[in-house]
Amino acid sequence: MEKEFDTDGFQLVEMPGGLAVTAETYSEFGKAMQALTATEAFNEKLLSDTTQTGLPIVFVEGETDTPYIQRAAQMLGRDEMLVRCEVQWIGAKDAKGQGFHTGKAALDHTLAVLRANPKLSNRSILLLYDNDANKTDADYGIVSIAGMPTNHENTKVRAGIENLLADASITEADYEVVETQKPNGDVLTRKTLRKAELCEKICKHGTIDDFSGFRPALDKIEVFINKVASQAGG
Repeated sequence: MEKEFDTDGFQLVEMPGGLAVTAETYSEFGKAMQALTATEAFNEKLLSDTTQTGLPIVFVEGETDTPYIQRAAQMLGRDEMLVRCEVQWIGAKDAKGQGFHTGKAALDHTLAVLRANPKLSNRSILLLYDNDANKTDADYGIVSIAGMPTNHENTKVRAGIENLLADASITEADYEVVETQKPNGDVLTRKTLRKAELCEKICKHGTIDDFSGFRPALDKIEVFINKVASQAGG
């Protein structure tokens, strides 16, 4: 808080003694303020997206989910889907480019907000969770939820949007390898999937085989937009 408003903008008083202290004296207080600021920014984004009239929205957990789904629809001959709905990442980025309110928790938050205040949205919304969220498909009026199916043929990635890729789509070159040498001579090796780079590669150079596992997820989106069209009488 002190970082945001400077010391002239507020005064924090410790009770019952009445002694003035800085906000950063309490790390929990600072973290709470950061969470509150992020939540307010997220709510503003959500309201901005949903109060406009227009196409149904499909909110997804991760930043790479959107390009993957859009490219899968194109590769699998289901381009029409992309003109009947908007696929958007649920998260947002701060001034430093860091993502916040993303993933399963953000979709849960959106569901809670819209179930409590359905009139906040002028658009039908599908919250599409990754497979590891273990969500059961359900409708709650203006908002619906669905879980991506698990692609059991992908043995390399069991959770997340990357699970829908073919097993052969992910190679050793897609991992970052970091080795740490311990004082006792042990060497620990950590392999991390470079998800953003993998997404860029597959969306640019991928084949139909790479995206075949996305068909069930696209089916769920199509069921949603067909339901919305039916309710609208179109």
